[in-house]
Amino acid sequence: MNLEEIKKFLEENKDNAEVQTFLKGLKSVSMDDVKAFLEGNEEGKKFLQSEKDSYVTKAIETWKKNNLQKLVDEEVSKKFPTETPEQKAIKDLQEKLDAMEREKALESIRNKAILHANEKKLPLELVNMLVSDDEEATFSSLATVEKVFSSHIEQAVNERFKAGGRRDVGGGNSGTYTGPNPFAKDTLNLTEQGRLLRDNPELAKKLAAEAGIQL
Repeated sequence: MNLEEIKKFLEENKDNAEVQTFLKGLKSVSMDDVKAFLEGNEEGKKFLQSEKDSYVTKAIETWKKNNLQKLVDEEVSKKFPTETPEQKAIKDLQEKLDAMEREKALESIRNKAILHANEKKLPLELVNMLVSDDEEATFSSLATVEKVFSSHIEQAVNERFKAGGRRDVGGGNSGTYTGPNPFAKDTLNLTEQGRLLRDNPELAKKLAAEAGIQL
């Protein structure tokens, strides 16, 4: 006989004297009995711990649902404050002004580099490749290019002179001078005059005479 059959039997025979006597003999469960079961019985302890865990888990989930998102939003706002339209407009304007200042400074360096390249007879096509927002670095690069170009030009000129059976400019007491006459009025160059007078006096006198000057 299972529990349902027992319950049915007791219900159907509740007026039976023997059944009533049996029911009266059953001990009712008190709060002390429950407490003793939960605290003193191993099965009771497991049941109580399970209920505690379930309660704590439910409490945590409820707290997270009601509070966690709010705390996350507040922390995000602290680290990444939301910009107002006015703040964003000011930020965009400042970025544009900074970009204009950088471009202005770069243009100034580019213009100086072009003037320098013209003076040194360097290919202007190289300027844009060498210009940076660091003026010192830009002119250092130009100086390197100038040194390389000068070396190649000097080598090419000397090779041409040798191929024509002539000595290099400035070598010995005579020679052929292919540049502008530094003694002529339109191409006057005191620095070059001094170099010729020091390195090749005979050629200097010849060029001076061509310019109508007696040395």
